[in-house]
Amino acid sequence: MSVKDALIATHLFLENDYFFRYIDLIEKNKNRVKQKYKTQKHHIIPAIAFKLYNWEGIDAPENLVNLLYKDHILAHYYLALATKTSDFQYKMIAAINFILGKAKQSKIDIQELQTFILNLENYQNLYENWIKERSLLLHSKLLGHETSEETRKKISEANKNKIYIYKENIVRAVHKEDLQLFLDNGWTLGNPNCQKRKQTTGQTIIHKEEIEKYIFKEDLSLYLANGWILGRSDQHKKATQQGTQAYYDKLTKEEKINKCATRQNQHWEMSEETKKKISNAKSGKKQSEEQKLLNSQNKKDTIWMTNGQQDIMIKKDLELYYLDQGFIRGRTNYKKNKKGE
Repeated sequence: MSVKDALIATHLFLENDYFFRYIDLIEKNKNRVKQKYKTQKHHIIPAIAFKLYNWEGIDAPENLVNLLYKDHILAHYYLALATKTSDFQYKMIAAINFILGKAKQSKIDIQELQTFILNLENYQNLYENWIKERSLLLHSKLLGHETSEETRKKISEANKNKIYIYKENIVRAVHKEDLQLFLDNGWTLGNPNCQKRKQTTGQTIIHKEEIEKYIFKEDLSLYLANGWILGRSDQHKKATQQGTQAYYDKLTKEEKINKCATRQNQHWEMSEETKKKISNAKSGKKQSEEQKLLNSQNKKDTIWMTNGQQDIMIKKDLELYYLDQGFIRGRTNYKKNKKGE
């Protein structure tokens, strides 16, 4: 069924100029792929029609199209001016309010919209900048964020006995008992998105401001020449350290002791070759004032202890445990190095 016939079947639209403008907009974007920070998904036949007639397939691939943010607004504007009823027009204007982030504010009327539509290019640029900033902000907030045990259990229960299937560009998880029903209707077993994930073997991570990405090592010099920096961003490192510290602070004294005991049993001795590499990498490297302050905060309330063979830095509240293990305060290896032994 064509877009025109599907719209007429809803009995909600007049075949006026805006009706045909809407069809033309959809046809031009039928093959548009999703573009990060630029596009939004749009229901070709509005969701209200599916609710009104209790139709199925609201999120079917043939009813979805990727539209640029400005075109998404324009699509609902055309629908609002092609409708037969004031009630449906109100819903289309409400949809525009929602797209603009004004869902809880007073509605825009048709006269305001006609002026607003003239400035869509500017709104597209504002949207792209805003969505990038929001994405980076959410990314930084989630770094170091710890999921509670209760939430993990809920996620585990929700996904228990579920299997991934896909059809065209849609991926979903279904219960095992429903699997055959979906397979009979053209769905395929598996999740193609998992196969598309980037393999980082032979790649290295770089950053520019707060943006991080993996690149192939042979392209590194090209990126460095364009202002990229090797390694993770300072914001990523700081958030990871804060997350680790937050996790440690939540542990009881007994849990801390058990973790320290486990770490002690799994102690790994660094090879001389590795020590030399680290020393060479750090030589001549100056730390920023922020990094110095962070290092100072990390060492707060810590002490050095030694058993004559190994030096370790621990939190003061774990001193008794290590005293029982034969450690004493101080750094044996540090004194040896100072004497030049």
